[in-house]
Amino acid sequence: MNSLASLATIQETSRQGRPQEAEEMLRHFLSSLFPLSIKSVEIRRDTLSLNSVNGFVHLATPDKQSGADTLFFKFHHEENEEGLKEYYNSKLLDENSYPVEMPVYASHEVGKQVLLYPFKTSERMADLCKRLDTPTKMDSLMQDVLKAQEALDVLTCERYLATLHEAPIEKLRDEPVLQLFHHRLVDDRDDPKATLGGRHKQFYAHKVFEFPGRNVIRYEDLAAHEWRINGIEYNDTLHEAFARAFSLLAIPAHALKNKNTYAAVVAHGDAHNGNVWFNAGQPPALSLFDPAFAGPHIPALLAEIKPTFHNIFAHPLWLYDSQEADAKLNISFTINEHFIEIEHDWQLSPLRRNFLDIKRKRLWKPLIAALRERNLLPADWQGYMRSALFCCPTLVMNLRAHAGNANNFHTPKTSLLGLAVSMMLASPPASGHDMVSDFFADLS
Repeated sequence: MNSLASLATIQETSRQGRPQEAEEMLRHFLSSLFPLSIKSVEIRRDTLSLNSVNGFVHLATPDKQSGADTLFFKFHHEENEEGLKEYYNSKLLDENSYPVEMPVYASHEVGKQVLLYPFKTSERMADLCKRLDTPTKMDSLMQDVLKAQEALDVLTCERYLATLHEAPIEKLRDEPVLQLFHHRLVDDRDDPKATLGGRHKQFYAHKVFEFPGRNVIRYEDLAAHEWRINGIEYNDTLHEAFARAFSLLAIPAHALKNKNTYAAVVAHGDAHNGNVWFNAGQPPALSLFDPAFAGPHIPALLAEIKPTFHNIFAHPLWLYDSQEADAKLNISFTINEHFIEIEHDWQLSPLRRNFLDIKRKRLWKPLIAALRERNLLPADWQGYMRSALFCCPTLVMNLRAHAGNANNFHTPKTSLLGLAVSMMLASPPASGHDMVSDFFADLS
């Protein structure tokens, strides 16, 4: 078994609901990488870890470097990552003044990329925010969280603008962040003639969706329909949304008009709240970890897509905690010759609405303005961003009911809602407006 297969096997074993087996495999794997006397490994049973594994390393003797007897670990495994260059670039972010946690140990070799951090008592922002999705009023903790998020968005935008530059299109092939977007849409990232495949083929093509009431529909039939969601008609079919994402997110499409360059920044690339610590204090502050997809030439319009989706539109509950959402969600649908018509009562919580407002004002508006002022804003920037947002829910995990894994899977209700949210992200309304079209209208 090679090292890459070992990580893939460890991740898959954990996802299949056999964490004790995965823990013992990981103990041996980490012992072979680092000069540590490892007593046991504890994999966190974590609904947030859709494509990664994290948890704790318990040491038989304290670590000589940190003095700790427990370390925090995290690693990713992605399809097609064999061709990627080194990632997990904490040093790059630190040198560019991001508030990033530095690991005690890091393995950068492709197929063995894993980080070990000092144990922290801080809470992950994702866990804290889940609790704050259901308060009855704006309490002091929510105010602290919003202030800390605003401070991070302001700082992140400053870092984006300070590092904004034109990068040659060839540099983009080395950016691991593409693994989260276009590479998930193809079978071979290095094939210039690649067609739509990847997770689209693995998750959806020629499969069957089950919706509430045991209604089933073939993906190809589903993908051909237009959508009417809460009375709003949308311009695109699911087939068109995937085709546009495949086209717009491909490497040549990143190039600026009449140039062989693209607008790029130094960025974390995956700084959603599952990769952010909430550090209590006066004032509380946020810090980043797990820079698996950090890079020096990340497309400026991709840099904040993952936080925008995962901190806002993935909540409350439906993406990460589908069974809880299922119990609270009311959704109905009909399918006729042309339309899938959906009525649902899902909406952003007050916390997530505030996050969206902060992200719009403090990060996206100044970034878009700077790109426009420097003639670095692509003509179809809204379509590009919408396609990237669309890829977050559709490619991060399988949207078909019961097609996930032991830790993460959709119900018929959340499958249908996930598709509705995906289409709202991908497609402008044919008439009227929704929260996503309002967001883009304010950026224009």
